[in-house]
Amino acid sequence: MILAQITDTHVRGPIGTGDHPHFDEAARLANAVALINAWPDTPDLVIATGDLTQNGSAAEFEALADILSGLRVPYAVMPGNHDTREGMRTQFAAQFEGCGKFLHYTIEDLPVRLVCLDTMMADSHGGELCAERLAWLDETLAARPDAPTIVAMHHPPFETRIPNARSLRFKGGVALAAILRQHPQVERVIAGHIHRAMLTRFGGTVASVAPSTAYTYALNLREPEKFIATDEPPGLQFHVYEPVHGLLTHTVAIGDYFTRVSGLPSAPAAG
Repeated sequence: MILAQITDTHVRGPIGTGDHPHFDEAARLANAVALINAWPDTPDLVIATGDLTQNGSAAEFEALADILSGLRVPYAVMPGNHDTREGMRTQFAAQFEGCGKFLHYTIEDLPVRLVCLDTMMADSHGGELCAERLAWLDETLAARPDAPTIVAMHHPPFETRIPNARSLRFKGGVALAAILRQHPQVERVIAGHIHRAMLTRFGGTVASVAPSTAYTYALNLREPEKFIATDEPPGLQFHVYEPVHGLLTHTVAIGDYFTRVSGLPSAPAAG
């Protein structure tokens, strides 16, 4: 199974209408779609893990859906702090049909079960899993203890430091880690939000963050409160599952940043 993860697309409108002075978020998402469509190993699903629009407006959601419609494989979307639940329900009504207060759902028809969480927090760019949401997760994981599982969320549940302004922090990480330790079938926790690829141990499993398709934040460990966008290439991740080997994650840059050369000479023999 191959799961392509895109995140933090921050679409502001149709291609060519964005107001960012340095790049067009919608055009960069279209580049990601083109990369996925051209990838030699076709993904089974694309998961978009939140902050899909910049302001959560109806026009932004329409532009987002128009670009994603170009994918040649199925896709699923999740909310982030820049989105709105109302906008998600309206634009992607079929996907969220039956969801209650929170936009939780599962995808059950792949070799790896996908459990998608709503980590939005009212009036904040930070995220949380409250007691109600944690209970839903615990019950959902308990329902299929033998199914290899990916838990997807927008906000990373661990200390990232890059960037880590107080307004971006996550509430409920300790309780989440405790739940995950009780469900060893969880192969990976995947997230976005931080605009930079990273990986850590968390809750007895592995947690990874995918880079943004729009822009990348600088690695700034000494002054983690500062947000510094860089010219590093945007990217996405491919999560590859094989029953024998488990889950493997590749981070892929979007775009060509050097001339690709085939048939490079072999390294000289040692000695």
